[in-house]
Order: sequence, then structure tokens, then C-alpha cells
Amino acid sequence: MYDSMLREHAIDRIYDTLIDEDELRICDETVKKIADNLPPRPYSSRELIHEMGRHLEDGAAKADSIVQAAYQSGVPIFCPAFSDCSAGLGSLPTITSGVASRRRASTAPRTSTS
Repeated sequence: MYDSMLREHAIDRIYDTLIDEDELRICDETVKKIADNLPPRPYSSRELIHEMGRHLEDGAAKADSIVQAAYQSGVPIFCPAFSDCSAGLGSLPTITSGVASRRRASTAPRTSTS
């Protein structure tokens, strides 16, 4: 498959995975919404995924969600390369935007660690 052909059909390639552009956008917007509601500080992948589970539990549930099931059972999910995945990439604008204004307000920026 050629990237130009995928682009014509609004399909993104992330390494060896193909994903619908609209679904990716929804993921990015959802992660941004979750991150925007967190206090500014560094977060591990476990903490961010836990917050995603809380978001699902609070009414955004999808059928057969591993993240929601783990949240409900208190089982942590670790993602060592979180910043490389769609959700991690989607959170970067939120994490990096307003860093200067948060510094002026003497608060730590939101960051993600693996």
C-alpha cells in the first residue's frame, strides 16, 4: 500500500497499523479533553491510562474496553512507549501548550513519562 493511496481514503499509517483518520481525530480530541482536566504535573503512562478508564466509566464507555475493565478492577496498564502511540501523540498539544503561562503562574507543566 502506498501512503498516497491511504491518504486519499483518509487512512493513517502508524508503523504497521492502519487507522481511520476520523477515529484517530476522535481519540486525539478525547485524550486532550482528559488531559485538560488534570492538574499540571508529570504523569506516567499508568496514570494517564487510569484517567482514560475513569473517563470511560463516567459515561463514555465503549463495549469491550480493556482500559475500562482494568480501571474497574484496579489493574494498572503500563505503556512504555506511550508518547509514540496515538493517544500519547494526541496529548502532546495539551501537554506543551501554555507551558510559558503555567511557568509564570509557578505551576509545573503536564508531561508524560513512560
